[in-house]
Amino acid sequence: MTHVFDANLFKETDVWKSIEKFVEGPIELVSNYISYSESSTINYSHCDSPSDVISILLNINIEWKRDWGGYTSFFSGPDSSEVIFTSCPEPGKAVFFNGTIWHYAAPVTAIAAFPRFMMIFKTFHQDLNDNI
Repeated sequence: MTHVFDANLFKETDVWKSIEKFVEGPIELVSNYISYSESSTINYSHCDSPSDVISILLNINIEWKRDWGGYTSFFSGPDSSEVIFTSCPEPGKAVFFNGTIWHYAAPVTAIAAFPRFMMIFKTFHQDLNDNI
């Protein structure tokens, strides 16, 4: 389940201004949305784009325990089972990555006190290969 924001309006927020400061050089917001996940949510491995984009996952829960699951795992290729990185959705934590990398959001466990809320940003950066 997702909720999409108007990218032009979102560019005026403090969150976006912080992202611009973090990334070296000009960055363009292509799309952003909030993803809602609970234990019954079904996810599939995917990449965010067939071409180079910077994808950003930001956990917006104010509380999250590692036993609640919802990890995001990144794979070495589209058909590979080799996990190259896994991120636990800690409150306020952001993960920046090349959107062509295949990844998977593991289900939230049944003991989670809350759904997992992730704010996702898809951006364009002209010098992507030099920055990631």
